[in-house]
Amino acid sequence: MKIIRFSLLLCMMSIIISCGKEKSGKIKSSSDRKISGFEAPVPVDKGFSEFISAYTSGVISVNSPVEIHFTPDFAVKAGRKLPSGLITFDPAIKGKTEWIDETTLVFRPDKILTPGTLYRGSLNLGKLAVVPENLKVFPLQIRTIKRDFIVRTGILECTSAESNAYILHGELIASDYIPSNEIESCLEARLERNRLSVSWDHSDMLVHKFTISGIIRTQKPQN
Repeated sequence: MKIIRFSLLLCMMSIIISCGKEKSGKIKSSSDRKISGFEAPVPVDKGFSEFISAYTSGVISVNSPVEIHFTPDFAVKAGRKLPSGLITFDPAIKGKTEWIDETTLVFRPDKILTPGTLYRGSLNLGKLAVVPENLKVFPLQIRTIKRDFIVRTGILECTSAESNAYILHGELIASDYIPSNEIESCLEARLERNRLSVSWDHSDMLVHKFTISGIIRTQKPQN
């Protein structure tokens, strides 16, 4: 990930790095075959609506599961079976498949997915119940959100009336989930040749607040 370095002077200049965002993913009806993103829609036979009422498709977060909602009648026939190779993807995704209620099957990847990546997959309905030959394999297609972020800073704040020490608050707004350790490694602040302390608040998944401390004002310009 690109490292952002701030040049801290007597007057702080805000630095903003702006990147595009993609729309978030959604659970969609099996009768709605439009897929978000740049790829052509995956052809879906209308016959699948007899077995599947909704499913995850389009652009999703890197830490999102894939959900399949079955019709009640088909769910009864499936009987909560979990055969091997039920859901597969290309590129391959390792994960666990589980029933979370009577009609919903969820595939949870073992680790976060690669940002900005198209995954084509399939659900083998024929392993759950007897279905027509042309409806045994249900096509899946997802694309993860591209990793982008914007950095915004506030104004220099003096820590006390008698002090020459300042702090600077800011926030890094991510397009999608990024692990906290990776967020912290992408930003650093320096004054002269000294690296300044940066503390973080990761309570929001997308908006990561930071505070730069140890900014000392002197009589000569610094950079």
